[in-house]
Amino acid sequence: RFHSGRCPSSLTAQPFLLSRPAIAPKLCAMKNGSVMARVGYALSGVRIVWRREKSFRMHCGFGLLAIAVAAALQVSLVWWAITGLCIALVLATEMVNAALEYLIDRLHPEIHDEIKRAKDAAAGAVLLANIGLASVGGLMILGWWLAR
Repeated sequence: RFHSGRCPSSLTAQPFLLSRPAIAPKLCAMKNGSVMARVGYALSGVRIVWRREKSFRMHCGFGLLAIAVAAALQVSLVWWAITGLCIALVLATEMVNAALEYLIDRLHPEIHDEIKRAKDAAAGAVLLANIGLASVGGLMILGWWLAR
């Protein structure tokens, strides 16, 4: 809630949104919601991407595989932390990629060269995160093998 009846300054800079009576109160309520409400919105986003994106579900499976390999190798806490961060990075980039695609498809459903470039760039970010995770996994296995 906002007590003054006004939106925060970040929304007042967008007169188009505030001129639409049905949208402005919802935006203000979401912006100033409780921590639990905002966590609920975030979890809703994860559920949406889980349901709609096969690649996100696939990356979750690979993340579980990476956790299983780390557990089987009985790696140190540092390797656990690096692996966890890499998994989180891959999943986060996949979600940003999905969000960008949803937004672009809604705002500009026609095919356009610049939209293709934007989507390809976002997919490239996911690819780079995956390469990073694979590199960490390879180094973790190499370190375990050399230490035997």
